Amino acid sequence: MINFSAHAVRQGKTVEVTVSGILPNSCTKIVITDFYPGNRIYVRDPGHAQLFLEVVTNIESGICIMNTIPFSITKHLYDETHTDVEVNIEGNGQLTIPIIDISNQFIVVNMIGGFVPPPSYSIVPDSFKVDGIIFEKSYGPATYEQCKEWIKGKSFKQNPQTLFLSGSNGSGAPRG
Repeated sequence: MINFSAHAVRQGKTVEVTVSGILPNSCTKIVITDFYPGNRIYVRDPGHAQLFLEVVTNIESGICIMNTIPFSITKHLYDETHTDVEVNIEGNGQLTIPIIDISNQFIVVNMIGGFVPPPSYSIVPDSFKVDGIIFEKSYGPATYEQCKEWIKGKSFKQNPQTLFLSGSNGSGAPRG
C-alpha cells in the first residue's frame, strides 16, 4: 500500500472507523481481520479501541490493472469508553487516531479518483486531510445533520448512475 489515513466518529455508543488510502493495483484489497471491543478479547484493556486490517492480493481472474486504486473501508464498533482507535494494517504499520464526538464539525468529501463514478459523497470530520488526489471537499464545515441534508439534496439530482426502472405498477422506483 502506498499510503492510508483514518478517522473515527462517535455517535452515542457507536464508533464509526473509516480507513482510506491507495492500493498498488486492482488485485489488492483490504479486509478487516479483527477488532476491539467486540471480537478480540483481552485480560487487560489496551486503553484504546482497535481495528486490524490485512492487505490481500487475489489474482484469481488473472487480470490485474497495474494502476493505483483508491479504497475506503468502514467498521462500526460498540464502544462508549475509549477516546482513540489504533488502526493496524499488517505490514504497513499502525496509526492511532482520536475519536471525534458527533457534535463536532464535519465536511462532505467526494471521491474523485478510482472506479467509483462521481458523485461519491462521504461525511468526515473537519480535521480530515483532503489530499486532492482521492477526495475533494464538497461542503462544510457544518454539523453532521447539515451534511446529511446537503447530501440528500445533491445525491439523487446529480447522480448520473441512477437508473429508473418501472415495476409492474409503473412505480418508477429509482435503482442505482
